[in-house]
Amino acid sequence: MFALIGWVGLGCASYLLLHSLLRMGTTALRRWTFWLLIGMLLLTVVNLFGIQPLLAQIKADTLARQAMESVLNKRFAIWHGVSGVVYVAQSLLGVLLISVFRRPVK
Repeated sequence: MFALIGWVGLGCASYLLLHSLLRMGTTALRRWTFWLLIGMLLLTVVNLFGIQPLLAQIKADTLARQAMESVLNKRFAIWHGVSGVVYVAQSLLGVLLISVFRRPVK
């Protein structure tokens, strides 16, 4: 499920970035919302292609039930925490992005 959501995130971010570039041209590069999307995309890439495969490998190295009892417990907990921090950062950036679009344009 995490992988699926990661791919959806990649697709949405790519679409929004491409849409911004096609609609505004190089002016989009001067908008902070564009760079906010870039940041969210990079966090998605890190989580999808870096952290999630590492967690999957740790799980594969041990039985699922024994993962918390094994020698790899600390390593798994650290990377799971890092993944959680990345997710929270993505969420906060998303809230910031949505709050910008909810404001009336003057």
